[in-house]
Amino acid sequence: MGIHGDYMEQDYSVVYRNVQYPRLEFKTGKLLLILPEDEDEDKILSRYSSWIEEKKKIINDALVASKDKEIRTVYDTDFKTIVYEFIHQYSDDLGKKPNNVFFRVMNSKWASCSRNGNITVNMLLRYLPERQMSYVIYHEMVHLFEKRHNIIFWNKIEEQFPDWKVLENDLFVYWFLVQREVHAENRMLVSSFEVPVFDQFLLTDSPGRREHEQCIDWSDHC
Repeated sequence: MGIHGDYMEQDYSVVYRNVQYPRLEFKTGKLLLILPEDEDEDKILSRYSSWIEEKKKIINDALVASKDKEIRTVYDTDFKTIVYEFIHQYSDDLGKKPNNVFFRVMNSKWASCSRNGNITVNMLLRYLPERQMSYVIYHEMVHLFEKRHNIIFWNKIEEQFPDWKVLENDLFVYWFLVQREVHAENRMLVSSFEVPVFDQFLLTDSPGRREHEQCIDWSDHC
């Protein structure tokens, strides 16, 4: 299926479920409509065409920006050493350390912090510059204190990374670069590729209920 208009051309798919409100997602880079069984998809597309255009532009801009960046290669052992060094450093600074640290390839997150105080780091993080890598680790360390992305959380982030908004934008762009350069080359997870969810890039909406989900979300609790 596709949407055609003066400013927008977008492929999409539709799933009908036993839900109360329609839901629009860009989690895989393609628009997905999750609709109540009696909902008219054309009305939803027309009503929320501006929202669809806005989110598609965010993804397209990131794809374009990723062409001007380069990834680096860090061997697994060296990468884990760097991560542990950041964790030790921020544990001293924050006065708290995670219970466990795990490493694995993740589909839609650079890292996560569980309710049990465990931090999981995406192995693909090793392709990022060290500044962005350190921000991700610090971000998760702050989640040991504050689970939500609220004013308390962001104030703590800003103490260490006053340019956090720039860094989050970088992480969004690097996600597409890594997907293109690494996943495509190794054929890893391509079939399950998801657009990550960052706080300033809300790519999911539930019209009528307005319970927005963070599209590049760092933590298991969200």
